[in-house]
Amino acid sequence: LDDESMGDGDDQNKSLLTAAYKCTHALVLVSPGFRESDDCVKELNTFMYRHTNKNNITIIPALWVTKDLKGYVRDFRNIAHLSLDTLNPGKYMINVLWPDLVKKFVEDEAKQKELLSNLKLYLKKYIEHQDQ
Repeated sequence: LDDESMGDGDDQNKSLLTAAYKCTHALVLVSPGFRESDDCVKELNTFMYRHTNKNNITIIPALWVTKDLKGYVRDFRNIAHLSLDTLNPGKYMINVLWPDLVKKFVEDEAKQKELLSNLKLYLKKYIEHQDQ
């Protein structure tokens, strides 16, 4: 999550594409309106190009209120993805997304438990930060 590197007046498209070319991991949250967003499609195309042609990025598709990846390119459909049928984004984040990411990137089981138990605290701090 990067909510600080883009300043007022920055070119959003340039910043997003620059980040899409530089990142090592991409969490792609696929929602029903995903393909209607030009920015989402541009980022996904960039991620898929890097994944297919350069193999220098890990893509983690996460389906939210979306049954499957029909209509997306086969290479993207073939990447293992997370899914939960709920309209509540908090429930999706707490029950599916966060636990899977912690297990993927944190090997130490005690640290996994600590991170999972602190999720509510992290979310509360994030919400408070956004309200400032």
